[in-house]
Amino acid sequence: MFNAYLDYSVCDNGAIAEGFSDSVGRLLSADPVRWSELAGFVRRDDRFLDLIVRHIDETIPATTFDSIEQNAREKCPESARNICQTVLKACKDLRQRVKEEMDGGR
Repeated sequence: MFNAYLDYSVCDNGAIAEGFSDSVGRLLSADPVRWSELAGFVRRDDRFLDLIVRHIDETIPATTFDSIEQNAREKCPESARNICQTVLKACKDLRQRVKEEMDGGR
């Protein structure tokens, strides 16, 4: 995914954006998540974490989203603690946005 980020992040819309969201969902919900490897990529380019956070979005299925939260909360090594905390914040923010949209639609 890091190579796709390097090659295509300037085109982060439409089908490419949907592909990034799908990849983020799969990457962060996997068992096991390779948090330390992810931390290495973020150290190389901290904007990569921005891309990941941006793609924790409404297109990720609920079960996948729940797995992302669980992995970040329960399976995070110390070496990636800041990344896991950032991912958890993005999840919390998404839940809040979805709640507000649902409440506003009534």
